[in-house]
Amino acid sequence: MATRKQVAKGGARKVNAAAQGFVDSVARSVADKVKEDLPTREEFRELKKAVRELQRKLRSGSGSGTRKAGRPRSNRKCEVAGCNLSHVAQGFCSRHYQARRREEMAAAASKPARKKARKR
Repeated sequence: MATRKQVAKGGARKVNAAAQGFVDSVARSVADKVKEDLPTREEFRELKKAVRELQRKLRSGSGSGTRKAGRPRSNRKCEVAGCNLSHVAQGFCSRHYQARRREEMAAAASKPARKKARKR
């Protein structure tokens, strides 16, 4: 005849086996649900491609309605004949505007300074 310990031990084995079966079935159903919600390999590649494209747009500053800060650009061209560069200031491109400034500064430096009239 079996002792109480042996009976209890056998019953515990049956409960453990039943509990293990329940845990396994729950784990399988959770794993199946997770597999359904995860993107497929192809969907993941498409997402990765879209993220790279967005990162490229952010780096380059191009995007929907984005522009660099500062003064708005015009479509005017330099007034110097033969120069097709875009206008910067006073009708000239940067190159011709700076050349004109240098000429004006050189002319101003070569003129004698005016003496202020003394008040009496």
